[in-house]
Amino acid sequence: MKKYSILLLAAGMISLTSCKKWLDVTPKTEMKADVLFSTQAGFNDALTGVYSLMIASNSYGADLTLSTVDVLAQTYDNPRSTAGHDFENVAKYLYTNAAVEGRFSNIWKQQYKAIVNANLILGNIDQKKNIFTAGNYELIKGEALALRALLHFDMLRLFSPSVVAGADKPAIPYVTAYTNVPVDQSNVTQVLEKAISDLEAARALLKEADTYGPDREALLPESAANELLKNRNFHLNYYAVTGLLARVSLYKGDKVKALQYAVEVINSQLFPMFELQSGTTPTQQADYIFPTEQLFCLKVVGLKDKYAAIYFPEITSTSSPSSLTINNTTVAQLFPAGINSDYRNNWLDVATSASKRITKYNFNTVIPMLKISEMYLVAAECEPDITAAVNAYMNVLRAHRGLAPLDASATTPALLETEIAQQYRQEFIAEGQLFYYYKRKNTRKLPTIPEFTDPAAIYAIPLPSVEIEFGNIK
Repeated sequence: MKKYSILLLAAGMISLTSCKKWLDVTPKTEMKADVLFSTQAGFNDALTGVYSLMIASNSYGADLTLSTVDVLAQTYDNPRSTAGHDFENVAKYLYTNAAVEGRFSNIWKQQYKAIVNANLILGNIDQKKNIFTAGNYELIKGEALALRALLHFDMLRLFSPSVVAGADKPAIPYVTAYTNVPVDQSNVTQVLEKAISDLEAARALLKEADTYGPDREALLPESAANELLKNRNFHLNYYAVTGLLARVSLYKGDKVKALQYAVEVINSQLFPMFELQSGTTPTQQADYIFPTEQLFCLKVVGLKDKYAAIYFPEITSTSSPSSLTINNTTVAQLFPAGINSDYRNNWLDVATSASKRITKYNFNTVIPMLKISEMYLVAAECEPDITAAVNAYMNVLRAHRGLAPLDASATTPALLETEIAQQYRQEFIAEGQLFYYYKRKNTRKLPTIPEFTDPAAIYAIPLPSVEIEFGNIK
């Protein structure tokens, strides 16, 4: 059994970005941790610190959403074809390149640092249960469990073989306690089972306490006086956890469970799908991020200047070595002539005469993490009755994207699979989900590049070498 020492840099520190400080919890100053975890507000600050770690550029602020992971999916054309581009070697899957390895090593360290912070909350909360007012213990513990699952799951999706490539192959350490002892490396199935266990525990806790849950109407009167019940779509709320269970279950290959979870979120009717507005209240550019559809999103103050301007600059700056653009020929594949009524066209603007840039983050301060549209795609893929898959799920999504319905009677399983793949390409531009779709399906041929000779070598990024070197491997 291999063991890895998770190199966390600030492993003994808990992020408190919300109050602009770091709290040392090393043995020398454990009293400070005792102070933090002596109040409900302290636990909430610690939870906010985990979310704050997640909006860093080497986490979901950029690398795991709009930049590196979407470069792997070949969402953008210019990195692979531009010598000296910051992402050239990422786009060419040259994982042994020093800069590429450094990029992925930084992602690894940032994710596990957030995991440590979640574990510090979980390691202290049970013995302090009596300090919480009604429902807040369940909210904070539930979110911390769900965050731990999400952070591990995305490290699995990035650094480990897919289920198809080897469910019993070594994957990543699933760390469930704050410790300096090296943690055994779990295999792919074990990581998925541990993530599902954390998510199911989180769901049970959140079910009775979350305004974004089945008891919404009964809990709403309390929400005005409880800060923890505000802006629940910026937190891993009950329905976001349920949606994440749909995503994880489908990745595992459990279509029955995935469908069950996806349908529960859809039937909640809490996340209305986008409707084009006209007349006196026309749809604004900011609305094309589909804000009502967000089960869970991360708020990034100054998103345009902090990240969008770097990767999707104005036309005068597209020669930047970090700019990411899509060729007009690829855009024509995404949104073929004749169906350019697709609302997602509004995410694109001219970069050069031959390419487009992404503008979806220019008018917002949120990065989507989980949307209701994904639940419709999960349901369409998992529903065994193809007529229901097309009419109840796929055509609902298409209608809310400005597209004509598919003819269910003429839709074969193969045609439906092609449509789902196309929707993933369109729906998750600059959101970091497409690469994982290709990986789950073990796709050998991506639309814009030659076929892979060895998909396994493409889809599992090597673990950082420094982890292996100092990881007490047996």
